Amino acid sequence: MVIGTIYVGLNFFNTTTRSFTHVSTKNGLPSSIVYSLKKDTGNYLWLTTDFGIYKFRRGTNRFTQYSVEPASINSAFKSTGFYQLKDGRWLTSTATEMICFNPVNAALKTNNEPKVEITGFSIFDSAVFVDPFLAKDKAVQLRYNQNFLTIEFGVLNISNIQHTGYYYQLSKIDNDLIYAGSKQFASYTGLPPGEYTFRVKAENGGSATGETSLTIVISPPFWRTWWANCYQELLWLC
Repeated sequence: MVIGTIYVGLNFFNTTTRSFTHVSTKNGLPSSIVYSLKKDTGNYLWLTTDFGIYKFRRGTNRFTQYSVEPASINSAFKSTGFYQLKDGRWLTSTATEMICFNPVNAALKTNNEPKVEITGFSIFDSAVFVDPFLAKDKAVQLRYNQNFLTIEFGVLNISNIQHTGYYYQLSKIDNDLIYAGSKQFASYTGLPPGEYTFRVKAENGGSATGETSLTIVISPPFWRTWWANCYQELLWLC
């Protein structure tokens, strides 16, 4: 038995061991929001997220997206089921349209996908140019008092932009990917010293983007560094 949830992904129940296995975005699930669930004759599990249709086979943790014609999905999925027609096709719906497809011969998306980009970075609302760090995949180095950050992002593709949904996470702060809807920024205040990885991805009208990440290192104040502690120990011994 499988249970789809809003915000916490999939839960598979083993009737023999009477235990649950949780599948989330950490295991490859494209989104923690799941609306519809149904198995096909090949034992694949099909599901809908906000703007995508995916199929999944247990044991692989691989989700493959169904290829939808550009701009044919104009709002988020809302239907809680797939409804099978007499000819074998399945029907589901968003808030504004019906989507009909045959799971047996459904076309699946290739890896030619748009990419979400980090488009801005601010410290205390002052813009900082981080493109060189992104280009060379290097960490952004900040002082301990540069810890109020805003990170902007977006899919650089004008088609269906109003229906793009974003997901982001800052390691050590966010336990899981956060669904931001169409909001294209994330703000963090009072970050303690440490190394963080910010990652972001998006779904755009049935098309999923690759994931983009940025490493941020906030240095501790000098009085919390190892050499300052050693100096204080020496003074105490004297």
